[in-house]
Amino acid sequence: MTRIFRSPALVLFLLAPAMGELVSGSTPPLVLVVPIVAVWEALLYGCGALLVRELARRWGGGWPTILLLGAAYALMEEGISLKTIFDTTFEPAGQLATYGRIGELNSVFTIQIIVFHAVVSIALPILLTELAFPTRRDELWLGRRGIIITSILWGISLVWGFAVVRRIPPPGGAYLATAVMVVVFVVLARWAARRWPALPHPDAAGTTGRRWFALFVIGGLASLLFLGFTWGGPAERPAPFTAVLQIATTAIAAGALAWVARRRPFADAEKLALACGLIAVFVVADLFKPAGGIFLSGIVAIFGLFVLARRVVRAQRAAPA
Repeated sequence: MTRIFRSPALVLFLLAPAMGELVSGSTPPLVLVVPIVAVWEALLYGCGALLVRELARRWGGGWPTILLLGAAYALMEEGISLKTIFDTTFEPAGQLATYGRIGELNSVFTIQIIVFHAVVSIALPILLTELAFPTRRDELWLGRRGIIITSILWGISLVWGFAVVRRIPPPGGAYLATAVMVVVFVVLARWAARRWPALPHPDAAGTTGRRWFALFVIGGLASLLFLGFTWGGPAERPAPFTAVLQIATTAIAAGALAWVARRRPFADAEKLALACGLIAVFVVADLFKPAGGIFLSGIVAIFGLFVLARRVVRAQRAAPA
């Protein structure tokens, strides 16, 4: 069992659906006792995250590239495959299924989905996996054959979602526009790889100060405010105003991170602090949801982060001064 989890590709394959569905509280753990559901979600999220990381690394891109590819992933999953961003009867979206409709698109829900998947389903699993395998984070984890197999499996999961999971007809104009936006995000990601290439990893032993705490606070406030503006009483405010709040929160958080990183790249302990801040609101919420065993996701997430934190701190102390 230990040998299996020495593969960073396999860990990312499993961690992506765990973050996107379990830790986020979207899917109760007990639902995954149905094998077809567990396999489908693993292929959908896991293969998607592996392909995003592989493209970003082959292009030489950093986190802006990964986030933009994550946005493209979000539209492929929720738009092209599951069609949830068009559906006015999609129950998990609640009032966002009809709030802020622009033509055939649920605009506020779409913004929420793009940011959520780009950060929680794609970027954070990649970040946490690379922290768990620091000596292999600059490597390519898939060879040519691996890319082909992963792409085929991801394509199968998308088709399954389209034809089996949500069998509703796609809206013509909005569906085509979504496909165009996928291409736009991929092109922007390729441009971002040249504009903001991956940064070198700083020496862990050189990390001083309390910057880790600032990153934890930024991550926690960003998640809390974004989710609060999205789900907190949107019917009481105009939809365009809610969309502005969503975009502004995302932009301010990104600007704050860029400002903190202006002197040197984030060390591993600081990256982990940011990740903990970003998912803290989900983990705390999980602990108060007994239905379907969701609270178990919170407990496992806390344990996993604790184990990873010990490894990061131990590596930092062992690094040469």
